[in-house]
Amino acid sequence: MNERPNTWPPQSCSCRPDTTALEQALQKGLGWGAEAGSTLSLSRAAAALLDWGEDNRAARLDQTELTRRVRRWLAGLTCCDETDFRTNWPAIAAHADDLVQDITPYLGRLEDAGNPQKRSDYGPRHWESLKRAIEQAVNGVI
Repeated sequence: MNERPNTWPPQSCSCRPDTTALEQALQKGLGWGAEAGSTLSLSRAAAALLDWGEDNRAARLDQTELTRRVRRWLAGLTCCDETDFRTNWPAIAAHADDLVQDITPYLGRLEDAGNPQKRSDYGPRHWESLKRAIEQAVNGVI
């Protein structure tokens, strides 16, 4: 009889979210605003968060813990950076929503931004989960 080792998850499976990559994706929401080039920064920030959501299967993660991780990241920022992120967040979320709905009209802008996206399209499931966690953290929920 051929027995398989009783190990789960398989070593090739990464079931824990990459919190360092989450912080790096969130960081792309800082340091720009109404400045020249902000639309390119906006595209980079939206793409980074969409990619993190897909890479880490955000819809499968514990929503409360995800919100807490985002809140911890926000709490570690300087007052100016926190304000910067909170100011930029609505535009990032709206642009990511647009990319999920139909990325095609934005391919030129994404190309100008250096093609920061890993995928040619995104589904709403993982993005909605990550967006909800960020919004709860930004709005002080949980």
